[in-house]
Amino acid sequence: MPLSELPTFLRKLECYSGEQQTKLALKLVTLTFLRTTELRAGKWSELENLDENSAVWRIPAERMKMRLEHLVPLSRQAVAVLRELRALSGGSPNIFPSPGKGDYMSSSSGGSSAAIGRRPIAGKASASRRRRIWAA
Repeated sequence: MPLSELPTFLRKLECYSGEQQTKLALKLVTLTFLRTTELRAGKWSELENLDENSAVWRIPAERMKMRLEHLVPLSRQAVAVLRELRALSGGSPNIFPSPGKGDYMSSSSGGSSAAIGRRPIAGKASASRRRRIWAA
């Protein structure tokens, strides 16, 4: 997705009428530029300083594709999304708990994870395409 299309994507995301968790996941993946697996498997214990201006998501090396710890600075918008997700997580240690198990949502569940990784909003906004904006 070209950078010029990002504002349109974000406007359409605000009008997204699917599940709230899906909408928040789409927002968070766009704000953090994480890979969908890293996002879906996120744990509340990985988040630091959410009540301060120095909020960070510390993803352990074993969860990263390159096997290196990854620090993701969190904007105030990302922190706001995480606060909404906390209210939806039902006390789970996972940011995106699986509806049927105690683990995180799977990539084949068809709900939130399908939307995060594959369902384009505004025609071109798969997760990998959104990540290309940041890489440019």
